[in-house]
Amino acid sequence: MITYDLITENNILETIFKDMIDPRDIIDFMKEVNSNKQLPRSLNVIIDVRDADFVFEPIKIQHIVKANFRMNRSFKKIKNAILTNNPDDATLTLFHQYAKGSQNYHVKLFKDRDQAQQWLKSSD
Repeated sequence: MITYDLITENNILETIFKDMIDPRDIIDFMKEVNSNKQLPRSLNVIIDVRDADFVFEPIKIQHIVKANFRMNRSFKKIKNAILTNNPDDATLTLFHQYAKGSQNYHVKLFKDRDQAQQWLKSSD
C-alpha cells in the first residue's frame, strides 16, 4: 500500500510504502502524483520504505525509473529522499543508481528523517 499527503508547512510530499509493494503499485503512484496539478512544480518528497517489503529483478527497477523519467517532465524539479532501514538494500541501491540520469530528478537514501529533511531544504 502506498499513501501520501502534501505537508504544506514544509512543502514536502510525505509518502509511505507499507507491506508488499510491487512495480505496478509504484508506477500507479507516480502516475497519480504526476497528474495532480495541485502539487508544487518543484516537489520535495520523502518516501518512507522502512515498513515495506519489495524485491524486484533489476529489469523491473529499470522499467520503474524509465516510467518515472517519462512522467516527471511536468515538474520543474523533484527531490526525493528515501527513508530506509538499510541504505545498502540492493533494490534501493539500483534505483538510486538508475535515477541519477535525470536533470530534474534527484534521489538520495537516508536512515534519518532529519537528515532527509535538511537535504530537501538545501539548494543542491
